[in-house]
Amino acid sequence: MFLRYAGPVILLDTGRKVRLGRQIAEGGFSFVFEATDAQDTSSPDVVHRYALKRIRCGDTEILESCRHEARVHRAIRHPNVMPLLGMAITVDRQNRDASLCYMLFPYYPWSLRQQVNQRVFHSKSRRPDVAPWKELDVLEIVYGIVRGTRALHEAGFSHRDIKPENVLLPENRTSRSFSSKENTWQPVLMDFGSAGPLRQSLRNRNDVLMLAENASMHTTMPYRPPELLEGAVRVGDEDIDFAAVDVWSVGCTLFAILFGASPLESEFNQRDGSLRVVDCTQLSILKPVPMPPLQLSCGSWYSADILTLVVDMLVQDRHARPTLATVTSRLEQLIES
Repeated sequence: MFLRYAGPVILLDTGRKVRLGRQIAEGGFSFVFEATDAQDTSSPDVVHRYALKRIRCGDTEILESCRHEARVHRAIRHPNVMPLLGMAITVDRQNRDASLCYMLFPYYPWSLRQQVNQRVFHSKSRRPDVAPWKELDVLEIVYGIVRGTRALHEAGFSHRDIKPENVLLPENRTSRSFSSKENTWQPVLMDFGSAGPLRQSLRNRNDVLMLAENASMHTTMPYRPPELLEGAVRVGDEDIDFAAVDVWSVGCTLFAILFGASPLESEFNQRDGSLRVVDCTQLSILKPVPMPPLQLSCGSWYSADILTLVVDMLVQDRHARPTLATVTSRLEQLIES
């Protein structure tokens, strides 16, 4: 049951007024709260819920980062991309030298990470020989993530931090893209604080140093491709294509949906097939993609086609990695088959 909270009212740049509710998440400089329409009193039984992100901006760099994130949201309208419903920048009453940035989004009950954890790690009723997911559900979810990522690319941005935590799932399923027999979740890509241009040149030493430094701040290690590691590229090398970076991260996300964690932080027990989450290091990023033992039941959870797609997306050579257009085509073929 949802309870109304009598928190402060925030006036957004779209003219919408929302009332701050309970805190539901936090991370870094930001906190996320439930929110409701402040003026929605006509029907007490109907409550429109939102997620209100609040970022404390102690300097102009953080404030500009918030404005950049809002610009990315507003540049894209796509069903698989989180829409921004409004923004506000106010003075922080606890520190008059700082600002508070508010961004309003639709409310989604689950992250993909929560669903993965529930199905892979916390399901007590599932038999060991039964996969955590129907393969078609996995394909549809990843297809939605890819569509959202391509929408970013078409607007001139790369995400740079795609992972299950940055994908949300709505409460109600929608009709399938290729079949009306069943319904599935429509994933929504979120968190554009790390988004940037699609390419970065490597003309000088500073370009190379900033590449690794920015990756360490914005691209989560278990979802980071080899080309973003320190020492991976040199001055004069071909520009970094962040579209290929996103392909790698989507590949890691696909593996995480199937088995519970990124392949770069996964080890399979060779006796019982259980997955152990380990620390991700530069060395683990350069290893082959781990797979469950074929002789055990978990080795036959999924088809060879979907596992081959994972391996192809995680090609170490950035120039040999498939494009998102190719990944889209292969997903469509698998969904239709």
